[in-house]
Amino acid sequence: WNYFGGSDILPVLGLLKLTRLGRISIIISRLSINETYKAMLKIVQLTFYLYLINHILGCIWFWIVNQNKLWAPPFDWVVLPAINTNLYSYGTSYEYWSCFYYAILIIAGNEIGPRTNFEFIFISIMLIVGTFIKGSIFGEMANLTTIMTEKQVKFQSQVDSANTAMKNLDISLDVQQQVRDYFLFTQITLDEQEELKKFIEMLSPSLKLEITIHIFSLELKKKLLKDQPKANEIVRLIVTKLDFVLSVPEEILLNQDDESSDMFFIAKGECGVNILDNKKNENIDYKILKPGHYFGEISLLYGCRRTATVYSRNYSTLGRISRESIMEIQSDNPAFMLKVKQRVLEYSDPNKTFLMQTLNKIEFLNGIEEEILTEILYSFRKTNYKGGSTILKVDQNADKFMVVYDGIVEFYTHFENFEFVLENLYSGSIFNY
Repeated sequence: WNYFGGSDILPVLGLLKLTRLGRISIIISRLSINETYKAMLKIVQLTFYLYLINHILGCIWFWIVNQNKLWAPPFDWVVLPAINTNLYSYGTSYEYWSCFYYAILIIAGNEIGPRTNFEFIFISIMLIVGTFIKGSIFGEMANLTTIMTEKQVKFQSQVDSANTAMKNLDISLDVQQQVRDYFLFTQITLDEQEELKKFIEMLSPSLKLEITIHIFSLELKKKLLKDQPKANEIVRLIVTKLDFVLSVPEEILLNQDDESSDMFFIAKGECGVNILDNKKNENIDYKILKPGHYFGEISLLYGCRRTATVYSRNYSTLGRISRESIMEIQSDNPAFMLKVKQRVLEYSDPNKTFLMQTLNKIEFLNGIEEEILTEILYSFRKTNYKGGSTILKVDQNADKFMVVYDGIVEFYTHFENFEFVLENLYSGSIFNY
């Protein structure tokens, strides 16, 4: 305590070590944690600084008043004569916490009751300094508290606005709950997507490539490149050709029967697969795709139209690569897409099952390898005909066989100026082979 009371002043120089505390801010700023946790650490840091300031001020104040022992704490004015106090006789612990307490009051601008000229000067200076300390530390704490609750306040504001709008529109309670559940379900992925978008925009092309590799490499190795001898090399080739796709809930990424051939990889979020079968039944969420899954590979491999509709179930982060880029990678790595083809053979969606059962009716296709049969299956091109349209004519060359996917096909002929119906073909029938 009384560093200056003896002949040895060297221990006071130890206060210079306090300059090292400035490193705490640097350490916190470099931590790989989110903004909320970083703000919490900064509040803890400021609280420690506030304690340290009061500790030093309390020690200095005790050294000052201990020189002549004239000062008495304000509370002692009430219960004891002004010149009497227990401060100097109750031991070190009582002295420390009493002076620490009154140091807080000095910073807060309260009356301390200095007795000597030096005490008046010191208290006057510290009251002014305390004003700046309060404004700086407590202002920063308020700012950090705002940062900690910013996302929550923003989210609550959105929910409140939605609740008000739904109440004004007199929407049913069930629908209101669905809306609130939607907000809760998508909030986390929305924040992640917005943060990723801002982060990617700040990076140089080389750093962006490294981050993209980090985002997709683990999942690509798990699903697409498992046991591949050149997995790291292929991952880098794929990622250099990927485009980032940031999708919103219910955004359609692929439409069934569209002509496109890009392949997608999911890094964050979820996607749903809807399939419209030959009976016009829509299989909603036939499959849920999660991080690590990919889609669009069938059109990419076989050049056919999209076999399903894929939409984003929440805020999702995906990578998109073109057919040309995949074929370029495969030319140098022939085994690259074998695993993908093998997985396609295992698919059993309603349309594939329907066409496979139909092809099995053709005798000369019996016994053909499944891989070749699958390639034939995805070589079909769907064509829509209006009622009454002519599909085939007499003497027309049979250059392709056809499958009735939906509807009715009528075979007829003319005899003595009369039209005779020979046969009606329904869904699953084959003709012209």
